[in-house]
Amino acid sequence: MCHIINSYKKQDYMQENIKCPKLNLQNFKEFLKEIDEALKEAAIDTKRIDGQRVTCGRAMPIVRAVLIVNPNATSTTAAGRDLLAHALESRVQLTVAHTDHRGHAIEIAQQATADAVDVLIVHGGDGTVNEVVNGIRSALVPGAGGPAVGVVPGGSANVFARALGISPDPIEATNQLVDLLGDYRRGQAWRRIGLMDCGERWAVFTAGMGVDGD
Repeated sequence: MCHIINSYKKQDYMQENIKCPKLNLQNFKEFLKEIDEALKEAAIDTKRIDGQRVTCGRAMPIVRAVLIVNPNATSTTAAGRDLLAHALESRVQLTVAHTDHRGHAIEIAQQATADAVDVLIVHGGDGTVNEVVNGIRSALVPGAGGPAVGVVPGGSANVFARALGISPDPIEATNQLVDLLGDYRRGQAWRRIGLMDCGERWAVFTAGMGVDGD
């Protein structure tokens, strides 16, 4: 036991949190419990086996994600998109898709839902978010769940992201998203929100008609 712990010398907190007592039948179970708790905190990625990432001896499912980018959104930049993709690749199995026409995000989301992707990450404005949500809804099989949706603001208003407390700064929003993905991989559930059924389309946070709709 002591040799295994000492093999993680670069993880200082493990040396601080776990001592190596002289084991006997009385303290053996307590010692194992301390090791288990420290390994959970360490979360050291090692290797993948049969499509799973083994972390400290524990199998963690790989999260499949599609990053949907609207390159024409007001505040997106090539450098920002590259930074976002690079940060996400360290946490998920990532595919990047760029929209090039109106309704394209709907099509991408429909295909991703059919492929049972875990997360769709939107880098664009409120219009792109709406298309992604409608794409998911239109492709859902009754009784089955769909992918979660994450947002890194890239539009001019970004009302939906602001309503959820997502930073308007793309870099800070990326950090928030990376933290949430880490929490999900450790078993935390996604946040759920309600949608508005407008007949032919689903509204995410607001709907208008007449002059407002025009």
